[in-house]
Amino acid sequence: MWNADDDDAGDAAASAWLLLLRDGTPAQRQHARVALAGIFERRDMLAESIALLEANIQAGAVNADHLRWLARLYRDHGDVLGALQAAAAANSLLLADGLVPASPRLPEEPASASAPAARPAPDRALAQAPARALSRAVTSAPAHAVTSAPARRPRRWPRISALTLAGVGLGLLAIGITVLAQQRVPRALSAMPPVSLAVPTPSPAAPEAEQTLLGESSVLTRRFSLAGGVYALDWIAYRGQHGGGAFVVLLTDAESGVRVGELVRTVVPPDERFLEQVTPAQRIPPGRYVLEVEAPGNWVVTVSPRPH
Repeated sequence: MWNADDDDAGDAAASAWLLLLRDGTPAQRQHARVALAGIFERRDMLAESIALLEANIQAGAVNADHLRWLARLYRDHGDVLGALQAAAAANSLLLADGLVPASPRLPEEPASASAPAARPAPDRALAQAPARALSRAVTSAPAHAVTSAPARRPRRWPRISALTLAGVGLGLLAIGITVLAQQRVPRALSAMPPVSLAVPTPSPAAPEAEQTLLGESSVLTRRFSLAGGVYALDWIAYRGQHGGGAFVVLLTDAESGVRVGELVRTVVPPDERFLEQVTPAQRIPPGRYVLEVEAPGNWVVTVSPRPH
């Protein structure tokens, strides 16, 4: 059911992300493009969502999840070849990270009670499977069956041939899809850096991600977690419809409701469109928090971990 309040909230969020896309740092702009792509997709604005994700790829922000998302958007937008290429690029990244399992072998046909069990043909020799199956069938048959008229063949030959042909057909289909996808490379995906298929070496634990929060006027933000350590605040506060005013950010424990400290207290001048600043780094204990924000207009706050 349509809800005017939800629509207004979505418009406010989109406006805040657009401001961050225009005035934020490169990392904040990449984050804003992803958020706006999701908002536009929910409103059936597929072309705009595709353009935002392509812009992130051109900026060097490439990961398998966003490529799969882009493939789905291409498909829904009617661009079949673009969807194939984006899906192939996502699988290449997953293969490089060791996240794509090896293709399973074709199941071996059960041997009859009277015939000895046959060894499965290697995948790389799939094209030779009909000749090998025929050779095994002839050597395992009685002598009178080999010297008699060739019209009587063991019943399992057609079944083996059908299974082999099915495997060859699947292989040819996969090759055809790959060739078809390579015939058209979207401009955004052609800017991707080359993907190395070397075995990845163990990497250290990923650093803690920054937390970006945004809103309009005075609000209580969503909950977020901090691992504990030294953090800095990168923020932008915009002038409101009625001019400037106080911009205050308080850090509050989400579980107990106790205020941990005051992170920002300043004034947005009435003659300035916005005010931007990075606060000095300060130590914050681990926990779950919310921000209590007082502002004259839209604002964006990013909590970033700093080296100790």
